[in-house]
Amino acid sequence: MSGDWIRFTLFLRVLARQIIVSLVLTILLEGVAAFVAGLRTGRQQKTLALINVITNPVVVFLFYLYYYYGPGIPLNPLAFQLVLEAFVVLAEWRLLRMLLPELKKPFWWAFGLNLFSWGLWYLLELIVRR
Repeated sequence: MSGDWIRFTLFLRVLARQIIVSLVLTILLEGVAAFVAGLRTGRQQKTLALINVITNPVVVFLFYLYYYYGPGIPLNPLAFQLVLEAFVVLAEWRLLRMLLPELKKPFWWAFGLNLFSWGLWYLLELIVRR
């Protein structure tokens, strides 16, 4: 096997593990936060989980592509994360409007839940890197 193939398979393993860990923790964090804030029905919780299954792996994949291949991209990692999160908030807002039409102010739900989970991830990253 060539070195490129070995590096690529290692990249895929790391990426798969990160996607799974990120997805599970995001569903748990946002699920608990949404429950505490008032989204308590099984349908609402399942919808939030489904929306995260749609958006979270895409964000993790794009960030890992940036991390490994992004030195030529003129954005620092934090700015890139914020751009990705802005798109996630917009996508999740639209999905919440469509899938939970009874939900009042779906944009603020999407914004608040993503700010909460991203903020915790960011704080954890700062603590771990020290």
